[in-house]
Amino acid sequence: YESLGFKVIRDCINKIEGEIAVLIDEGLFPENGEWLELLSENALRKETGAVGPLVLTQYGKILHAGLVLNENNTWQSPYKGESYDHFAPFFVSPAVSRNVLGLAGCIAVEKKKLLRLENCRNIQDCCVKLYQLGYYNLFLPYSKLVAVENFCIERKSSFGAADSFFSPNLSIREKKVKLKELYP
Repeated sequence: YESLGFKVIRDCINKIEGEIAVLIDEGLFPENGEWLELLSENALRKETGAVGPLVLTQYGKILHAGLVLNENNTWQSPYKGESYDHFAPFFVSPAVSRNVLGLAGCIAVEKKKLLRLENCRNIQDCCVKLYQLGYYNLFLPYSKLVAVENFCIERKSSFGAADSFFSPNLSIREKKVKLKELYP
């Protein structure tokens, strides 16, 4: 996707006869047959921009479960390398659908929303631009893709603002999401 350039992608999107466009990085394969239906039905919601799946390694470890924009304006996958399990407390779990600023690997977007975007360099740029247009990006853990090769998602963003979907009550240390200690 990234190597093709947005003009080529826009030309392809214009030729789509359906309502949904799916941008997917090479090397990702569905874990089950429901992944596309799950993404598509959520992408059609009025308030939704991009919808992205859980991306696992071939060994079942998390590569991506929604991206966080850290204080250095770099995208980070806070659950990378973790097992796909439900964590307690509930809002720290990678097994919960939630709004996110960024997604990686694959997004489903309503065609008319995607055509409103200009000069997206990658999937994360599309997510940020959709958010700036007033849409919410949704991470959907029940839709799963498996990566046969590792792909990089830790890159700089041009967004330049705090990630409004990452709770100030959470902390990212060593690429893991944890509750902040209230009384150190």
